Amino acid sequence: MLTCSPTKHIRGPAKFASVADDLSDDPRSIASGRDKWITDTRIYNLIWMGRWLERSENICRALDSAAMASTGEARDLFESTLTRVSAAYGLGSRESSDSLNELVWQSPTSSILSCLHKARENASQVAPLEVIQSVNAAIHDLEGKKAEGVVFTPDSLHSLVTQVLADLKMTFGIIEQTWFRREALGEEEIMKRFVQQ
Repeated sequence: MLTCSPTKHIRGPAKFASVADDLSDDPRSIASGRDKWITDTRIYNLIWMGRWLERSENICRALDSAAMASTGEARDLFESTLTRVSAAYGLGSRESSDSLNELVWQSPTSSILSCLHKARENASQVAPLEVIQSVNAAIHDLEGKKAEGVVFTPDSLHSLVTQVLADLKMTFGIIEQTWFRREALGEEEIMKRFVQQ
């Protein structure tokens, strides 16, 4: 017996048609409610989309810290901070230019660009179109900077990661609005839910 809702039990061949109807509303959206299903594949893609977005944000913040820590005369501080950031993401200690190229564009698991590509791949399986477009915009901005041949200085690095962080903030805002947009609960609804638990 397959239960789709607390009051509705479906038996026999009709249960498969009902499940297909429930899943066919919008194959890339996560629906909440008693009659909606969320598959393991969707959960997997949702979790990994979030992990890749978070990882790209963390790399940006670490690089921004390195850029902000180094003022005009503190070039050595910039180099040593980049070495630590590079080591933290499993790239070992390298020259600062190599570390930056790895952390921004080249590393298949530890670069901002690869994390965004992987987030887009997972988003394409589970997210609404607005989220996918927002991640695409971040990728497009980052690839545009790569095509321009950016020479990394603390200021150019700060500018680059600030743009990526702004794109990610917009993506997180879209996720918040499309999936978690809920009106504030009144006292009556809060009490009702508390009693149900």
